[in-house]
Amino acid sequence: MLAAPQHTYLCLTKRGSRLVADPDLPVVASQVPRLWIGMSAWDGPSIDEALLASREIPGVGLHRWLSIEPLLGDPVESIGLTAGGIPGCCGSLRTVDQVVVGPETGPGRRPCPESWIHTIELACGAAGVPCWRKDTGTGRLAWRETPHA
Repeated sequence: MLAAPQHTYLCLTKRGSRLVADPDLPVVASQVPRLWIGMSAWDGPSIDEALLASREIPGVGLHRWLSIEPLLGDPVESIGLTAGGIPGCCGSLRTVDQVVVGPETGPGRRPCPESWIHTIELACGAAGVPCWRKDTGTGRLAWRETPHA
């Protein structure tokens, strides 16, 4: 990474809590300004866990992102969202610089109701966090950014 600073590096982990205790991360982040650390989530409880880890990961200027793909469970189960589906976790989402959300793709993909993705988009819009939607379950790869509120 140090030898090619012109690139942007996207690192993704399912275990963001391990990064919290990594003493080398702040040093690496200060030397690689285009380093993005991402946490993976797939349902409400895992979204909460990833956002908590994102808040605790050390590193001034470190870019953080959340990958919610494939979205396999209702995000309203997140303690950060209200029962009515109206986003209530805007403070938590502000700990990340962007969100990517999408359903499982390919043959045998599991269903992901449009309302689940829309819930994430609403929360991101309310928090002012860019949200990128990956595919819509059609099997075609399509990206679009959700406008902010």
